[in-house]
Amino acid sequence: MTGVGDPGEPTDALSRPRDITRAPILHAVYTPTVFTDVKTGAPVAEEKFRGQEFVAFSGIANPPAFGRTLECLGIVPKRHLIYPDHHPYSAADIATIAACMKEVGATVALTTEKDAVRIEKLPVPFPVLAVGVSLTLTGGQPELKRFLDTLFP
Repeated sequence: MTGVGDPGEPTDALSRPRDITRAPILHAVYTPTVFTDVKTGAPVAEEKFRGQEFVAFSGIANPPAFGRTLECLGIVPKRHLIYPDHHPYSAADIATIAACMKEVGATVALTTEKDAVRIEKLPVPFPVLAVGVSLTLTGGQPELKRFLDTLFP
């Protein structure tokens, strides 16, 4: 389970999965780890783009979580364009993002690693940084070990 304990999450979120499964329940958080230039694949240090204006875009299941990740980094995009989960970006989408950036005065677009893969082959006329995250277990490690021990004795 990720996102449990986030603002707006129901307080009974931890008990609901137990109602439908006996599988081990693991708790985890996503932690931002790296910014990557989508065009070059090179990592970009935060200092290189601090002070610039941003537009964010994402096509993931939980777009507000991406917004919260950016906020935790002290990044407040001028606008967050939200697309459906697994969105197949097109040249028209890139044009929409570019127009939005121009409208709000943004110089850089931010997106998720998942979305970055979907725009790699498109001609993108503006800088795009993908925000990389790592998954860290925060609960359930003993249950996971017991479960794995049954699979791989």
